[in-house]
Amino acid sequence: MDDHETGIEIWIRSTDIDGDGIVNNSRFFQFFEQARLEHLSRLGVVVRPRPPGVADRAFTIAETTCRFLAPLRHRDRVLVSAWTSTVGRRSFGLAYRITASTTASRPRLAPPRRCGWTRTAAPRSYRRTCARRWRRR
Repeated sequence: MDDHETGIEIWIRSTDIDGDGIVNNSRFFQFFEQARLEHLSRLGVVVRPRPPGVADRAFTIAETTCRFLAPLRHRDRVLVSAWTSTVGRRSFGLAYRITASTTASRPRLAPPRRCGWTRTAAPRSYRRTCARRWRRR
Protein backbone atom coordinates (compact mmCIF):
# COMPACT_ATOMS: atom_id res chain seq x y z
CA MET A 1 0.00 0.00 0.00
CA ASP A 2 1.41 3.42 -0.96
CA ASP A 3 0.77 6.97 0.30
CA HIS A 4 -2.19 7.40 -2.06
CA GLU A 5 -4.08 4.43 -0.60
CA THR A 6 -6.06 4.21 2.59
CA GLY A 7 -6.38 0.78 4.17
CA ILE A 8 -8.53 -0.64 6.92
CA GLU A 9 -8.35 -4.09 8.44
CA ILE A 10 -11.57 -6.08 8.84
CA TRP A 11 -12.26 -9.42 10.48
CA ILE A 12 -14.95 -11.44 8.74
CA ARG A 13 -17.72 -12.11 11.25
CA SER A 14 -20.28 -14.86 11.33
CA THR A 15 -22.98 -12.33 10.40
CA ASP A 16 -21.15 -11.66 7.10
CA ILE A 17 -21.57 -15.28 5.99
CA ASP A 18 -24.43 -16.53 3.79
CA GLY A 19 -25.96 -20.01 3.52
CA ASP A 20 -23.10 -21.23 1.33
CA GLY A 21 -20.52 -20.53 4.04
CA ILE A 22 -18.88 -17.58 2.28
CA VAL A 23 -19.21 -13.81 2.63
CA ASN A 24 -22.45 -12.55 1.11
CA ASN A 25 -21.77 -10.44 -2.01
CA SER A 26 -23.62 -7.43 -0.58
CA ARG A 27 -21.21 -7.28 2.37
CA PHE A 28 -18.31 -6.47 0.03
CA PHE A 29 -20.00 -3.17 -0.85
CA GLN A 30 -20.32 -2.38 2.85
CA PHE A 31 -16.58 -3.04 3.22
CA PHE A 32 -15.98 -0.63 0.32
CA GLU A 33 -18.16 1.96 2.03
CA GLN A 34 -16.06 1.73 5.19
CA ALA A 35 -12.84 2.12 3.21
CA ARG A 36 -14.32 4.97 1.13
CA LEU A 37 -15.34 6.96 4.21
CA GLU A 38 -11.94 6.40 5.81
CA HIS A 39 -10.17 7.48 2.60
CA LEU A 40 -12.30 10.60 2.15
CA SER A 41 -11.92 11.44 5.86
CA ARG A 42 -8.14 11.12 5.59
CA LEU A 43 -8.21 13.57 2.64
CA GLY A 44 -10.48 15.99 4.56
CA VAL A 45 -13.44 15.60 2.17
CA VAL A 46 -15.73 13.95 4.72
CA VAL A 47 -15.84 15.34 8.25
CA ARG A 48 -17.57 13.41 11.02
CA PRO A 49 -19.47 14.56 12.94
CA ARG A 50 -20.85 16.82 10.23
CA PRO A 51 -20.46 20.53 11.09
CA PRO A 52 -23.69 22.58 11.36
CA GLY A 53 -24.88 24.03 8.06
CA VAL A 54 -23.09 21.48 5.87
CA ALA A 55 -25.29 19.74 3.27
CA ASP A 56 -26.34 16.17 3.99
CA ARG A 57 -24.71 14.83 0.84
CA ALA A 58 -21.57 16.10 -0.79
CA PHE A 59 -21.64 13.50 -3.56
CA THR A 60 -23.71 10.68 -4.99
CA ILE A 61 -22.53 7.27 -6.10
CA ALA A 62 -23.37 7.02 -9.78
CA GLU A 63 -22.06 3.53 -10.51
CA THR A 64 -20.50 0.67 -8.63
CA THR A 65 -19.31 -2.69 -9.89
CA CYS A 66 -17.28 -5.56 -8.52
CA ARG A 67 -15.39 -8.49 -9.98
CA PHE A 68 -15.10 -11.31 -7.47
CA LEU A 69 -11.88 -13.32 -7.66
CA ALA A 70 -12.09 -15.59 -4.61
CA PRO A 71 -14.48 -16.12 -1.69
CA LEU A 72 -13.93 -14.89 1.85
CA ARG A 73 -14.80 -17.09 4.81
CA HIS A 74 -15.58 -16.70 8.49
CA ARG A 75 -12.64 -15.43 10.57
CA ASP A 76 -10.59 -14.33 7.56
CA ARG A 77 -8.71 -11.13 8.27
CA VAL A 78 -8.68 -8.79 5.25
CA LEU A 79 -7.17 -5.47 4.28
CA VAL A 80 -9.58 -3.23 2.37
CA SER A 81 -7.73 -0.53 0.41
CA ALA A 82 -9.27 2.52 -1.27
CA TRP A 83 -7.70 5.16 -3.48
CA THR A 84 -8.71 7.89 -5.88
CA SER A 85 -8.35 6.42 -9.35
CA THR A 86 -9.59 9.28 -11.56
CA VAL A 87 -10.51 12.94 -11.16
CA GLY A 88 -12.74 14.68 -13.68
CA ARG A 89 -14.43 18.05 -13.87
CA ARG A 90 -17.71 16.80 -12.36
CA SER A 91 -16.84 13.41 -10.97
CA PHE A 92 -14.11 11.34 -9.46
CA GLY A 93 -13.50 7.62 -9.34
CA LEU A 94 -12.46 5.48 -6.43
CA ALA A 95 -10.97 2.01 -6.66
CA TYR A 96 -10.79 -0.70 -4.04
CA ARG A 97 -8.90 -3.88 -3.35
CA ILE A 98 -9.55 -6.53 -0.72
CA THR A 99 -6.58 -8.66 0.22
CA ALA A 100 -6.80 -11.55 2.67
CA SER A 101 -4.05 -11.31 5.29
CA THR A 102 -4.12 -15.07 5.80
CA THR A 103 -3.27 -15.85 2.14
CA ALA A 104 -0.30 -13.55 1.52
CA SER A 105 -1.22 -10.76 -0.89
CA ARG A 106 -3.62 -12.43 -3.31
CA PRO A 107 -6.30 -9.89 -4.24
CA ARG A 108 -9.85 -11.09 -3.62
CA LEU A 109 -11.55 -8.59 -5.93
CA ALA A 110 -10.95 -5.39 -7.78
CA PRO A 111 -14.04 -3.18 -8.22
CA PRO A 112 -14.17 0.26 -9.82
CA ARG A 113 -16.57 2.85 -8.50
CA ARG A 114 -17.55 6.28 -9.83
CA CYS A 115 -18.86 9.06 -7.67
CA GLY A 116 -20.56 12.16 -9.03
CA TRP A 117 -21.02 15.39 -7.16
CA THR A 118 -24.45 16.84 -6.48
CA ARG A 119 -25.15 20.48 -7.30
CA THR A 120 -25.27 21.46 -3.63
CA ALA A 121 -21.64 20.57 -3.01
CA ALA A 122 -18.56 22.64 -3.67
CA PRO A 123 -15.93 19.97 -4.34
CA ARG A 124 -13.32 22.16 -6.02
CA SER A 125 -10.81 21.82 -3.19
CA TYR A 126 -11.11 18.04 -3.27
CA ARG A 127 -10.79 17.93 -7.06
CA ARG A 128 -7.67 20.11 -6.85
CA THR A 129 -6.16 17.94 -4.11
CA CYS A 130 -6.90 14.72 -5.98
CA ALA A 131 -5.74 16.14 -9.31
CA ARG A 132 -2.39 17.09 -7.80
CA ARG A 133 -1.97 13.66 -6.25
CA TRP A 134 -3.13 11.93 -9.43
CA ARG A 135 -0.58 13.81 -11.56
CA ARG A 136 2.25 12.75 -9.21
CA ARG A 137 1.61 9.03 -9.82
